[in-house]
Amino acid sequence: MTCQNLGWEKCCFADVAEQWQKFILEPLSQLAGPLSRNVVVVIDALDESGAEATRQDILDILAARDAQLPANIRIVLTSRPIMDIRQTLPVNMFRRDPSMISKPSQ
Repeated sequence: MTCQNLGWEKCCFADVAEQWQKFILEPLSQLAGPLSRNVVVVIDALDESGAEATRQDILDILAARDAQLPANIRIVLTSRPIMDIRQTLPVNMFRRDPSMISKPSQ
């Protein structure tokens, strides 16, 4: 989805909470009928989303907003294990996949 698709031209300048509302919660609420399958929202490279101070807004939303999502909504998040991310998000959100750990070349 893009800002133009959603009719929200200034989305890139809105705060993270407004973007979460506009890009995640509103589209999910507009789906016709009950969802019979899981919906996956992918957030890739959270650790690359900016400095710790700017990333904190995203972390606060992810930590607090899970109760607002229907039970069949899944969030897949990729990140390196940076301290602020590990401290903010609940420990039960983490699953380490050994196949995704890069190995030094020989």
